[in-house]
Amino acid sequence: MQARHYYWRWFKKVVWSAPTAIDLWTGAVGAVFGVIDHYWPTAHLMEALGWQIAIWAFGAVLVVRLFMAPFLMAQDDAEKITKLEAEKGNKELRNRAKGLLGRYFAKGHALYPPHSSASPNPGAEAWMDDTQALINEMFGVGESSLFLSNAGYTFLGGGKHYNRLDGRLRRLSSLIERFEHLSLAVSFNPEKWETRLVERKIPQP
Repeated sequence: MQARHYYWRWFKKVVWSAPTAIDLWTGAVGAVFGVIDHYWPTAHLMEALGWQIAIWAFGAVLVVRLFMAPFLMAQDDAEKITKLEAEKGNKELRNRAKGLLGRYFAKGHALYPPHSSASPNPGAEAWMDDTQALINEMFGVGESSLFLSNAGYTFLGGGKHYNRLDGRLRRLSSLIERFEHLSLAVSFNPEKWETRLVERKIPQP
């Protein structure tokens, strides 16, 4: 079955592949014969050899394509493998990135102060700084600036520090919901942030 599939691919590559240099050259040879015959009719090239040009051109193309087909098939396979590996690597990277955002959200949620708290929360401040840096490295300055914005949110009488943390958590939640539509920065390194998440000691409220 595999052999049949291989030879079928070989046949299609020979018959239906895009034109190559050999196709161009065989066509050019026919054109050269025509030009010579036009300006030097006494050579009688087209009369003597004209009927053979198309046959020899077709044969030359066929032979070259028969020998080139395995190489072109291997080239196609290599490109497919490279593309699949890149897609797999990108999918794994995006899964790790989304997992990181979820873990940072959970860590931030655990830092909620009392609703009426008027005192600073060092843990929340450290978490907000870390999360902003993560988002900046993951998506760029646009999303990290949006993370700090309270625009569009209404707070119902909570303390200042409660509201700040609540606003950041809402922004992070929105970012996670929009994650599939965002592009990761090429330089993003998840290992750095996974290590930092574990090693960073954030004071609890």
